[in-house]
Amino acid sequence: PIHKVFTKVLCGLSGAKVTRPGSYRTCQGEYAVKTSLKSEHGLLYPLEKGFLLSAGAPYAHFL
Repeated sequence: PIHKVFTKVLCGLSGAKVTRPGSYRTCQGEYAVKTSLKSEHGLLYPLEKGFLLSAGAPYAHFL
């Protein structure tokens, strides 16, 4: 698959470790847990040594 080749190329060029989804799944089969703090909503991804919080959707303004 192309995504595995792309990941190996990026890892080889940068020398950085690539974090892939592990065996964790929610009861709906998703990789992340939906979270909210006050009025902010986001997704919480469990990693090997911590968590990654993706808060809100990025906004891209096109002219």
